[in-house]
Amino acid sequence: MVTPGTSSAIYTPPPPTQVNQFNPGAAITVLKSIMTYVSVFAAIFLISLTPVQSLFLRYIPNAYGGSGVVSLTGAACLGGLGVVLVYILQMILQPLV
Repeated sequence: MVTPGTSSAIYTPPPPTQVNQFNPGAAITVLKSIMTYVSVFAAIFLISLTPVQSLFLRYIPNAYGGSGVVSLTGAACLGGLGVVLVYILQMILQPLV
């Protein structure tokens, strides 16, 4: 019979674990993710500039509503321009990592 404090079980400590080593693959993945965020924010910044909007939407019919506000057609075109700009910026920034 085993009672508390009189156990004859032998405690074996777990084997020591290795210290986390630097993984260059993980660092590159993190930098690529940061470059993706930078390209998204840069594209949003460029599209939000009024001269860029007026230059791009000038050639799109029905891009502005009655009071000079961007219509749904213009917003869709600006969204498409944003996707293209993000792609271009990623192609420029990703090889830098």
